[in-house]
Amino acid sequence: MTIIETAKLNGLDPQAYLLDVLDRIHDHKINQLDELLPWNWKIALVLLSLSLLSARTEWWFFVHVLTLPYLTIYLAHLKIPRLSGFGRYGDFSYGIYIFSFPVQQLMMHWLDPHLSLPAFMAISLITSIAIAAVSWYLIESPALRLKRFLPGSRQGISATGLNPVP
Repeated sequence: MTIIETAKLNGLDPQAYLLDVLDRIHDHKINQLDELLPWNWKIALVLLSLSLLSARTEWWFFVHVLTLPYLTIYLAHLKIPRLSGFGRYGDFSYGIYIFSFPVQQLMMHWLDPHLSLPAFMAISLITSIAIAAVSWYLIESPALRLKRFLPGSRQGISATGLNPVP
């Protein structure tokens, strides 16, 4: 689905919408991306349905490539009360990214190869999150606190009275 089709489905004039987005996008903050896009649960439902209906067909890859970006960003911007406080204990995402593969490989080596997929996924997820939490508290968070001491920080530029070129 194109941006033009998405704008039409939301009752917007596509040309006016694109001009408005291009006018505002140059100085827009990345964490406010959802303000620029016409997010609609009806569009998400149609795209999800298309993706599911095309499963196990030769068209699935093409449909999935077109539907996955919208659905991923739509789900990321949903306000789900139980998940909104997920990061209050720390940002474990990098640790999960770094440690999940080695954990899964070690599990395959050490555990029974006939372990069911759900059990394998549950054990590897819990283990990866635990290692990522330890990594966050012992390595990543202390290292991020030292960032302000790096040379060439923004404070050094603003103290000279010079502004960086936009």
